[in-house]
Amino acid sequence: MYGSVGFRQTSVKSICAEAGLTERYFYESFNNSEELLLAAYHAVTTGLLNELTQAVEHIDGNRPERARIMLNAYFSLLKREPAAARIILIEIRGVSRTATQAYTDALHEFSRRLADDFSIGSGDAQQLLALGVVGGISLIALHWIEQGHAQSVEVMVDVALQLTTALL
Repeated sequence: MYGSVGFRQTSVKSICAEAGLTERYFYESFNNSEELLLAAYHAVTTGLLNELTQAVEHIDGNRPERARIMLNAYFSLLKREPAAARIILIEIRGVSRTATQAYTDALHEFSRRLADDFSIGSGDAQQLLALGVVGGISLIALHWIEQGHAQSVEVMVDVALQLTTALL
């Protein structure tokens, strides 16, 4: 429901009705709706990281090919699973300090993976560069989602690859 109607428009009561549960069961697992949002966010970002890792699992050394495959997996997932895309790029932001920290932590994790995968280095400047690439790609993806996927996945991959190449 967070991915379709939005966090602020979704009540605990509506979540329970959709899931066929009573509110009692909800509160046995979560203190409030934000905790469920955070759990959903972590599940989606973990799944995305796993999908990106699997996409390049058998591609050795060829940085441009690895980057294209990872970006294709990223944009394909965002288009294939619009509810997940909305949770990770739209709904998590601005809910609370805790939610904003979860978003920031995920960006840092993606940038660490990028730095490791592409041998960018481990210095502060290299980590900031990797974070800038991930942030830029996220912003491009957010715009794409808000525009209703007006461009194809291939166009988005090409644009993100240009950004990545320019920065790296």
